Amino acid sequence: MSYGGRIRTLQGPSVAPGDGGWEREHGIDIRFSFRERKSGELALVVYSPDLKKTSESERRKFHGFEVDEAEFEGIVDPQFEAWVGPQLEGRWSSKTSPTKRLEEKVKAINSITRILVKKRLFNFSEDDLRRLVYPFVNTSHAYEDAHRELYRYFIDGINKACIKDLNEARSCDIKVDELRPHKALAKSFPITKCRLVPTLNKISTERAKSVHNQRGSAKHFPAYCKFFSDLEELANGLEDLLMALEADFSLGRKRALALVSFPIHECKPAPWFSEALIGKKVTGVEIRVLGGSDNLLRDVLVLSLNDGSTVGISVNGDVHSFLAKSPRYSRDLLLVFELLTAESLKSVEIRPELSESLMLTGTFSQIENRQIVDCSVCEVKEESELLPLRQLLKLEVEDGSTYVLEPTWNLGDRIEGGLVKVDDDKSMHLELIPYWIPAW
Repeated sequence: MSYGGRIRTLQGPSVAPGDGGWEREHGIDIRFSFRERKSGELALVVYSPDLKKTSESERRKFHGFEVDEAEFEGIVDPQFEAWVGPQLEGRWSSKTSPTKRLEEKVKAINSITRILVKKRLFNFSEDDLRRLVYPFVNTSHAYEDAHRELYRYFIDGINKACIKDLNEARSCDIKVDELRPHKALAKSFPITKCRLVPTLNKISTERAKSVHNQRGSAKHFPAYCKFFSDLEELANGLEDLLMALEADFSLGRKRALALVSFPIHECKPAPWFSEALIGKKVTGVEIRVLGGSDNLLRDVLVLSLNDGSTVGISVNGDVHSFLAKSPRYSRDLLLVFELLTAESLKSVEIRPELSESLMLTGTFSQIENRQIVDCSVCEVKEESELLPLRQLLKLEVEDGSTYVLEPTWNLGDRIEGGLVKVDDDKSMHLELIPYWIPAW
């Protein structure tokens, strides 16, 4: 578990070296932690080899703050030792830091609510939590100030409109309009009263001391360790909320995280795929790269089915019309799915040397030995400067999992600002990207 962090700055200003030329000074890139002193205060610990890599002007700024080793004699500091283990001695802890756990819980909760009601429960991205500032001095004021920032995320950041929509989605007539955000959460999801709401109440109480000008002078207080413990309690409370959402809406976190990663799209039945695939079990999977008379390379997913038939799923597009345009932008190309029969597969050239590496990823074969129960083609509505207009193909299997194919193209680095710099179809490879969405 990491009890420290890393500071990285941009490179410094240009300086003149001895030969009269100009070069850039190194910025700062250092790993750090905190260590308790005999006085109870915290000292900043900087990894010396990192400091030596910085410029002399930056190193000089640290010299005046060196602390004598005697300051730490007899002090047992498990938090500091937990940083030393993985950072300096290669001993990795099996525990996850509370900040990382909070990121994971918020991401999963927001993924579920975005799938269910198109809203985040917490009005921030989980990446924002990396800016959380731990107390760096052991005083009561530092502890209260740290909770002021925590309040901004986990109380002010609660989206009451999302809570109301979740209640409506499960037909619960629960009135939350007049309640504070965390109180609305407690009323809507009673399980949160055990661990989450008490922690949120503590955050609210400590934050009030910081902002309402009612606190006295600062007192010695184990702010860093106590705040660390509070974050662990908060992560435990969020796990309770996450499990409640999963149970109430029969939507697991892994499935929600996978679903929310896709671009905005609208799905419709695909009769031409349904007739060939629905109700049949996949007995074999192969990925091929086809090249026709026009030399356009196209991936094709070849499925052998238990009724003895073989079908191919490929992608095509208005490539020739696209190449005739000037200038050419990514959004000018339309990629669509097409179904290839066993007979049509015989009439095109197969490039096995290009397909072997794709099979090694293992993602294509995850549909093997599964029965397809439904399928749909989905139009992608999300705007992109780098990708063409395209579809998603969803194949639902009997255990509730979903196999998704997304078409794209491989043009190397010949796209700048959405402008495509390619003149012939020999340079274009239409590819299939497979995704596996778990049932839960």
